[in-house]
Amino acid sequence: MQERIRHLSTGLALVATALVAGCSWQYLRPESRAISDAHHRESTTSSNQTKVDAVTEPVTVATRKTRDAEPVAPAQVWDELAADLTFKAQGLGQVRREMNWYRGQTRLLYESSQRAAPFLHHVMQEIRERDMPADLALLPILESGYEPTVVSPHGAAGLWQFMGGTGRKFGLHRTAWMDERLDVVASTEAALDYLDTLATRFDGDWLLAIAAYNAGWGNVERAIARNRRAGRKLDVWSLPLSRETHRLLARMVALSEIYRQPTQFALSLPDVPSTPYFASLTLERPTDLRQLVFKAGINEAEFRRLNPGLKGWHTGPNGGQSVLVPVARLEAAAGIAANLPASVPPVQAPADRGPTRVAALNSDGQSYTVRSGDSLWLIARRFNTRVATLAKLNNLSPEAGLSLGQRLLVKPGAAARPKPTLAESHVRDIRPAPPAPPTINPAVVKYQVREGDSLWTISLKFKVTIEQLLAWNKLTPDPVLQPGQELVLYKSS
Repeated sequence: MQERIRHLSTGLALVATALVAGCSWQYLRPESRAISDAHHRESTTSSNQTKVDAVTEPVTVATRKTRDAEPVAPAQVWDELAADLTFKAQGLGQVRREMNWYRGQTRLLYESSQRAAPFLHHVMQEIRERDMPADLALLPILESGYEPTVVSPHGAAGLWQFMGGTGRKFGLHRTAWMDERLDVVASTEAALDYLDTLATRFDGDWLLAIAAYNAGWGNVERAIARNRRAGRKLDVWSLPLSRETHRLLARMVALSEIYRQPTQFALSLPDVPSTPYFASLTLERPTDLRQLVFKAGINEAEFRRLNPGLKGWHTGPNGGQSVLVPVARLEAAAGIAANLPASVPPVQAPADRGPTRVAALNSDGQSYTVRSGDSLWLIARRFNTRVATLAKLNNLSPEAGLSLGQRLLVKPGAAARPKPTLAESHVRDIRPAPPAPPTINPAVVKYQVREGDSLWTISLKFKVTIEQLLAWNKLTPDPVLQPGQELVLYKSS
């Protein structure tokens, strides 16, 4: 008993000494105590060792202070981008004009930034690995508004607006099942290859490379040769290039200034953590993508958003096709894909599918309705006209902002519609007329969309086709269904 009292007194004395010395309590986790005890035994057995090697994996000790600390917010992709931007305004009047124009277009920039959210981290990583200017990550805002399904009336497609011939030169394949110009990963690789080639051609001048990306390298080289013969300056701002190309360059530099300090332009950016949003999954066998998506618990609309290059819900007759899936569903999708049997593709290859946004005239043949992300410059480019011409037709300033739903005259007098793209032609030739509601004993069913629903699961539930659901509810292809949304269905008795 006296021995126990003596040990207890010694322990209390040590505690008092520690408190007087100002030590704080530290609560070791069980695994931390085990490591500490092992380290103590090791140092005891090797007392002659004068230097102890550093522990390769430091032990985390939870103290009162760390327990009460606020969680650290994840790094934002916009902050990383702002820190890496290099293009400067250089006091140029045309750049200042575009910056002032963008002050009234913060909604346009916010919507483009929202569309960029799933893709921007990947684009920035690819640019960083190639040691290219981070500013290039903003170029798709000017090319497509970061909408990967955009197809112009002239056939340029995707985030980076590749024409078919240029796309083929940089490895973008088009088959009955896939258009890689719309594929985010493939088109980004091709665009950066192209820009890198142009920058090399123009001695590392990235603004000249962007001008050549827009106007063609031949036009830029001829402009340089013309200025050289005339003894004029050879910088990109002095070259006799089109007004549209100079405006694109001015907006490119203006965007760098704006995204470097967005708060000074009253631009609030969506919350986008600097982490991968999607991952690539290679399907070794011909695969029914509806089965994969349904069994892996992936939202159909989200899958289509990540894979706009796929023309249908099948990979085609060959294996080895890669698809993008949300990172959170990668493990589940990989497990499902490994166990899915090979699927026989449809007899008829799919038409180029529908969510492509093509600029089209209104029914009067001479006006256009402004959509999200539009500007006079973009509309002029789509209809192969000039900003000045559009502004004059509509009694607007060339720097005027546009409103959603605003009608603009595009061509004076009667005008034909722009030539339809391959996608529109296929849809018109192949798709049957929308099915009408049954007229014999029709039973109208109103269904409220639930969490996790898709057109495919609803069509299975009610034994109707997706085409019927689209037609009966006047939905666009690949609609995003919202919980609580009401759908009308017709079932014949």
